[in-house]
Amino acid sequence: MNSEALTAFEGGQYSVVEGVVTDFHPMPYEGHHDECFSVATQRFCYSDYAVTPGFRNSASHGGPIRAGLRVCVAYSFGTILRLEIPRDQVPSLAQSSAAADSAKREWQTRTENDPIQQSMTVAFLFTAACWTLWWNLQWRRAMRFWLRPPNRPIIQYIFRVFFALNFIGSVSKLVWQLRLHPLTPQNAGRTLATTAIMSCVVGSMTALALLWIERRDRQGV
Repeated sequence: MNSEALTAFEGGQYSVVEGVVTDFHPMPYEGHHDECFSVATQRFCYSDYAVTPGFRNSASHGGPIRAGLRVCVAYSFGTILRLEIPRDQVPSLAQSSAAADSAKREWQTRTENDPIQQSMTVAFLFTAACWTLWWNLQWRRAMRFWLRPPNRPIIQYIFRVFFALNFIGSVSKLVWQLRLHPLTPQNAGRTLATTAIMSCVVGSMTALALLWIERRDRQGV
């Protein structure tokens, strides 16, 4: 609770509404829209992902609000300053944790089965594999992102091992993703187009960064 909200609460500068939770719209686990509910004529909205004062614990993250729950809300300009719930209706810590875990699993299932998300994931992993392959083929230039030459042989060896492990990891994840969600005629075009865009962006950023590094080194900055 920020200072203004705390001042309003301590000074009694708030309204109170009591009744049953109606028109309840829970927030998806991943966010995208707020959780909202009404008590009498007053509407409240909040999100775990918004840094705001007052109560903002959504049901998908273990919060207590649900349709039909009887509550007493102290609020100021829509901000929930105090939330009172009958003791026998407050979910236990285990129940809150189970609800949050269930919402997270549902979100993961939706994400894994979303064809657009699948294409984005494959494109990202393919781009990562190409980028880390470049690290291994051009390891001296790639090292300049971290260290200026010359470098001792042991430092070069450590970086080459690091680059190799990154390449192996990205390729392994790409193969695993393609085994779970193989490319099909329906999604191949979208995936390849997304991969091309990501690769162009990463390649352009890498080239610009290397130009800046080489210019900096020539000038001895």
